[in-house]
Amino acid sequence: MEVRPITFEEIETVLELHWQGLEHEIKILHHIFPFKDANPSGKEPIKEILQDCVISKTSQILGAFKDNQCLGYILGTQKHYPAESPSKCGSVNGLFVNESYRRLGVGKALFKGLSDWFSTQNIDLIELAYMINDPQSEAFWVKQGFKPVQILAMKSLND
Repeated sequence: MEVRPITFEEIETVLELHWQGLEHEIKILHHIFPFKDANPSGKEPIKEILQDCVISKTSQILGAFKDNQCLGYILGTQKHYPAESPSKCGSVNGLFVNESYRRLGVGKALFKGLSDWFSTQNIDLIELAYMINDPQSEAFWVKQGFKPVQILAMKSLND
């Protein structure tokens, strides 16, 4: 397996993986919010974001590839908090591994690759958000050394 930055030609593949991840999140949140489905009109804006990230010096999208097949991806960005120390922070904005390749070290390899990139950017603190109703995701991130420090709460205005 090779972990490397994705190319423009691979954005469609990453977009499809991202879409699978979005559908997974909707299933997890369904009992809290009445989401029906991922809105297909949202694919184009997400594709544009991914394209921007590929060329950005403050973002990195890595893919895990085996036999020219993308098994998963991770997206990370740099954040700046001028009033805090450290002022530079890495943010994991997305990780998704194809269901057939989970629990085989793909996610761990992707996170290591992103962590290495953050280190080259002089970042020594990484933040992320994950779904509290997804025990597999929570266990993965805790195993990577993350500790919960804040709760993001949501409320539907349609209740």
